[in-house]
Amino acid sequence: MAYRVPVLENFAWQPSVKDRLATAPASPVKGDRYLVTGSPASPWDGKTNYIAYCSASGTPGTWAFDAPMEGMIVWVDDEDKYYHYTGAAWAEYLGQQGTHGTRGTRGTRGTQGTHGTKGSKGSQGTKGSQGTQGTHGTRGTRGTRGTHGTKGSKGATGPGATYSASYGCLIIETS
Repeated sequence: MAYRVPVLENFAWQPSVKDRLATAPASPVKGDRYLVTGSPASPWDGKTNYIAYCSASGTPGTWAFDAPMEGMIVWVDDEDKYYHYTGAAWAEYLGQQGTHGTRGTRGTRGTQGTHGTKGSKGSQGTKGSQGTQGTHGTRGTRGTRGTHGTKGSKGATGPGATYSASYGCLIIETS
């Protein structure tokens, strides 16, 4: 069984998408890619969460679709954000856990309030009541948050993968 995997000449694994839309653009250009969201209408009906690829320019355009797989990551040009596919939906990708950035400075601590006065002692044998406690001081402000660390490098394409110049894609053979 062979799978079609879109690959650019420079072997970038996943080309970016222009935007996340529920409706196909009126006059797409060949090569435009979009994340299909919401409840799409024709020609995208039934393709929620797929990546739509314009394979022929025009009005309304001709579309091909790539089914998402859990773990896929794609850059959305219009939002300047990465999204990853969780297996059920596309969610904003904040990067993998790596080394942490430097911690921000801690805010100053508020002053403590004063305690109330103690009540007077009662007659012999019984203790007098205690006075009320004073209120606490105001809480200090929170310090600024540190920056995230740098993103790690991408992994290899995998065994059994060959590039087909005639199809313009990566062919992966499975048994």
